[in-house]
Amino acid sequence: MFKGTKTLVNDFGSIADILVDRVGCFLFQLPPSYRHTKIRLNNIVSQLDPARRNVMEFRLWWNEEVYGTFREARIIFCSCSGLR
Repeated sequence: MFKGTKTLVNDFGSIADILVDRVGCFLFQLPPSYRHTKIRLNNIVSQLDPARRNVMEFRLWWNEEVYGTFREARIIFCSCSGLR
């Protein structure tokens, strides 16, 4: 996941631009099996267009490294459930 997908993400964004004012954000949902690593975090951040409102939903990525990296990249962290 998120390996060599920058072109696909950009193409999707270009197609979604047709909807202009009807698009609020791009939500990327990843499965619980996709575990946090620094390499994976950097792959994700490097492939998202910072001009778009990108939202990432993880199940098990609750940590300060992720929060800080997302803050700097202006990516919104989303979670459907918490640690407890």
